[in-house]
Amino acid sequence: VITDITPLSIPTSGAPRARAINFDSITPDSQLAQTCLSGVLADKKGRTKGFWMCFLGARNSNGNDAEYYMGMHPDSVRRVVKSLIKAEDDQKIALREGSDGLIGAVQSSFSGWQTPPLPLRRLSVECVPVAMVQLRAMGLSDDWVARVERENAELRQLFLIRRIEVGSPSAEELKELDVILEINGKLLTSMDDFDALTCQDEELTIKILRDEAILDRRVRTVPLEHDRKLRFVAWMGALVHEPQVAVLQQSTILPSKCYISGRFLGSPASYGLGPTQWIVRVNDIDTPDLDALVRAVKLIRDKSWVRVKIVVFDNVPAVVSVKMNQHYWPTMEMVRDGNDPNTGWTKILHECLPPEDGDGDTVMEGVQEPAHLNLESVSNEGSTGQIREGA
Repeated sequence: VITDITPLSIPTSGAPRARAINFDSITPDSQLAQTCLSGVLADKKGRTKGFWMCFLGARNSNGNDAEYYMGMHPDSVRRVVKSLIKAEDDQKIALREGSDGLIGAVQSSFSGWQTPPLPLRRLSVECVPVAMVQLRAMGLSDDWVARVERENAELRQLFLIRRIEVGSPSAEELKELDVILEINGKLLTSMDDFDALTCQDEELTIKILRDEAILDRRVRTVPLEHDRKLRFVAWMGALVHEPQVAVLQQSTILPSKCYISGRFLGSPASYGLGPTQWIVRVNDIDTPDLDALVRAVKLIRDKSWVRVKIVVFDNVPAVVSVKMNQHYWPTMEMVRDGNDPNTGWTKILHECLPPEDGDGDTVMEGVQEPAHLNLESVSNEGSTGQIREGA
């Protein structure tokens, strides 16, 4: 017996990690549900009415992950499956009718390191339900309240924006605490409608309630998956890359695009640099992105001390000093470009300036070789954010 269907988002954690947001959680009246990791919810005739899943939450001080057992509406999964099938069919048609160059591109998309692109989009906001009594206090008129009650007499709710992904198109037009009334002319009273209305169009017309006024905004959506050419830089044992979606969802500002998600034990980064930090300056050179970071590193002498300005996750700036060691901890860039048929990753070693005394080894600049990643050596960034020695 289903006891409740409630809009839900998994709570945030101290170290950002992927989490489920903006979905309707299905709760059954059964103790057995809390002992099952996965399965389906079916009616008396055996027809699937939902999926039962285990959702990952925050990691506690003991290193254990919080787990949430909930059901999900099948339409959310159905939309993804249909989009994948359509994408695969489109690529098969292109393979039969396209030129040789297009055939090569289609074939590469099905290689082991890359799957077909997912043609779905999303609105970069996190929403929570808000009841009618609160909406009246926020200035919603009686006409709108009556309309909500007519179209969804059971739930009688709208949705308030709790978080907006920093740097996203949504942040340009929407604000936190805005109440979403309509999307493309349809009243929004359920999370299933939110998912269906925001997963296809590149631009949405959204009617919001802000400061007791009703406004119309044109908001662009973003692809569900980002650029497939992934890239990170290992510098002095710290893993630096552009911040992922989970980081942008929990951030209020974007100090730079050089975000540290992990480090190697025993490396120079262990003495000041750590996970959930942004690198904003190396010596006197600003590092707004990875290219600027690599250029700044090339100007540093090996075995010299480096001043690194960082911003921690609660937006507090700090300056730390670390010592370069190119012999044991060379500057290495990893790019997932598909050149290697086995892993899809390419490793690039970058050279810094030699030490003043002429001692020490340096690495060759721009040397590329296939990468062989030891994924088991990387720990979850949600805990210590560290990587075991020897990775």
